[in-house]
Order: sequence, then structure tokens, then C-alpha cells
Amino acid sequence: ARAAFNALTPAEQKAVSNAATLTALENQYANLTKPSVAKVKIKKVKAAKKGKKATVTWKKISGAAGYQVTYGTKKSLKKAKTVTVNASKSKAVIRKLKNKKYYVRVRAFKTYRGQTFYGSYSKVKKVTIR
Repeated sequence: ARAAFNALTPAEQKAVSNAATLTALENQYANLTKPSVAKVKIKKVKAAKKGKKATVTWKKISGAAGYQVTYGTKKSLKKAKTVTVNASKSKAVIRKLKNKKYYVRVRAFKTYRGQTFYGSYSKVKKVTIR
């Protein structure tokens, strides 16, 4: 229907009485076809025995294009840093940490028609770097 409408001349498009209906239905369809992204569940967050790093592992989400791992020193994760990981992996190593307590969360994302859709974040887990 949109292709036929676009093929009309501007004068003919103005004469069409249900153009607003077409646009409204397209928007409804777009909302229905947005992919849902499941919530990620963190398996564990483990500090390395040597070096200032931590390893985060999580359960994979089918159809995910990748994952975002967010970490910071505040439980609210304000001013947190984010690492993006490819979908084939289910773990990430966070490097260059200091001797502090860190909080970590993960979310999955999917790409659909050039847009990125994010799932909700996992529960926040903490890890202490020594």
C-alpha cells in the first residue's frame, strides 16, 4: 500500500483520504514487529588471582547480536563503563581494575532493520579486586 501511495503524484496524494490511516497502521505494525530481547542471567563474576581483572560469565540469549557488560564502583552504576561483546561469547574479561569493590551487570541486544533493541539489565553482581 505504501509503494502504491508513493507512486502517486503529490496532487494525487493530497486527494487520498485515508493516507493518515495508512501511516497509523504502518506505525502499529512497526511496534508489533519489534523484536523482544530476553533478560540476561549472570552465572558468575570472578576476580583473577593475579592481575587487576575480573571475568564475567552469563547464560547466552538466542538471537542476540551481542552483549553489553557495564561495570563501576557504585551500586547504582552511575559513571559506569561499558564493554560490548560479540554474540558468540558468553564471557568477558574486564581489565585495568583497581583494588576496590566493583558492581557488574549485563544486557543483550538485537539488531533489526538497522535499529538496535536492548533487553533489560541482569541483576547487579559484585566482585572485590585485591
